[in-house]
Amino acid sequence: MITESVALAVGVYCALSFILLRYPTLLHKKKTTEIQVTVVCHRGGSGEFVENTIHAFTSAVELGADMLEIDCQLTKDEEVVVSHDNDLSRGTGVAKHISDLNFDELPQYKDTLEVTFGFGRVCKAKEGVPRSIPLLRTVFERFPQVPINIDIKTDSDVLIKKVSHMIEEFSRRDITVWGSFSDEINRKCRLVNPRIATFVPIKRTIMMIAAYYVGLLPFLSLPDGFYEVPLVPLFGFV
Repeated sequence: MITESVALAVGVYCALSFILLRYPTLLHKKKTTEIQVTVVCHRGGSGEFVENTIHAFTSAVELGADMLEIDCQLTKDEEVVVSHDNDLSRGTGVAKHISDLNFDELPQYKDTLEVTFGFGRVCKAKEGVPRSIPLLRTVFERFPQVPINIDIKTDSDVLIKKVSHMIEEFSRRDITVWGSFSDEINRKCRLVNPRIATFVPIKRTIMMIAAYYVGLLPFLSLPDGFYEVPLVPLFGFV
């Protein structure tokens, strides 16, 4: 009898999992978005241009990028700037932190940068091309209609609130995705402004994959709106 009950429970579970995987809106409300993109330029196309600069973003858009992926940090005088690292050593050669400097004290990026995930490749800036660390406000002003993915790099309530305020100020809510690989930062982003879509952090990505293979995924509520993973060929798996 117990064996039959277990078999029945497993059968019902598998059937429900299959049905809900095929028809998820039976259990979950469908998320809607105006963002439809194919080409996303990581740090503005850091394999071709000095990362996270206005020149990189401009060039990426001119080449047909559908979305810009950028990173945000907060300066000592609480200006939101676009930079992957708080530590300026890698990008500028200056052993200081963005959080310890005012905006007008920030150095330029180096004219030659090693490409992250580039396996030894470097990117060289053309002579005379500006390499300043830009304000997020400047990026929004220059690219008002371009979808942007914002990675909040520091667990700072001030940074999160300022980014949220600027997204609303520039009426970018429907064409902006934000978040972090940190679950805690993502939680804070949703708390500060639940109307802006977040991307899935690393831990939840792994959880979603595991849940899919054991049939649990259709039963889970997914608070984030965008699922982002690197291209598999990037790591030489195919």
